[in-house]
Amino acid sequence: MKKIRCLQLFLLLPFMFFSCHDMTTVNSPEKWQFLINVSDSITNGRITVQDGARTATMGSRITIAIEPATYFHLASLYYIANGATRDIYPNYNEDSQTCAFDMPTGDITIFATFEVYLRKINIAAVPPEGGTVTSEPPNTAVPDSEIKANVTVNPGYRLIKDKDKGFESFFARDNYGEINWLAPPSDIFIMPDSDITLNALFERVYTASVNVNKDIAAITSATRKERRPPNSQKLKKSVYPSIFRIPIGRLNH
Repeated sequence: MKKIRCLQLFLLLPFMFFSCHDMTTVNSPEKWQFLINVSDSITNGRITVQDGARTATMGSRITIAIEPATYFHLASLYYIANGATRDIYPNYNEDSQTCAFDMPTGDITIFATFEVYLRKINIAAVPPEGGTVTSEPPNTAVPDSEIKANVTVNPGYRLIKDKDKGFESFFARDNYGEINWLAPPSDIFIMPDSDITLNALFERVYTASVNVNKDIAAITSATRKERRPPNSQKLKKSVYPSIFRIPIGRLNH
């Protein structure tokens, strides 16, 4: 009886070995499939897992594609696994707009935030004492939005007139050298996908004031004085004898 039981155990050993091996393989974390989720709260952009993978094993390389909306850029990128947050933004490749990382042990949820890419509005009033330049909104703006530019000319100055274009020197220039001429004192233009500088070039105006009535009076007075003979040339009473003052007709008698 004992021999029969021993024989049975001997025959079952191979099956027990393979069964234990299979259980070890199945229970090994390296072979477990973990879920890859993308948060539904992401706005102004999209995150997708390459190859459309929904699960992955621990340690496998995961690559995700980042697609910001127009005029937006990636501001943060991370995942949460087992209650812990892991920042993967340093792995972000801006040129290819992808991010790769190793799958952790546990299901993950990927999060991302996108921020609008603001362009700068610089101001250049030359010379500064010639006037002021402002924009609405000030400092920054979103591309394709409307910008109102204003220029105020100080007394004693005026905007220089461009000899070739015939426009007054009030314009917006982008980083590519494109110029948008503006009509003073206020004008509206569309913000390009570039930083800009609002320019206003002033020149000094010199004026001379003349009091016409006062000047004419002074000139007339001086002319009259010049017409008066000097004291030495004033007519004097004749001292000649009266004979020389006798009418010529009387001399014939």
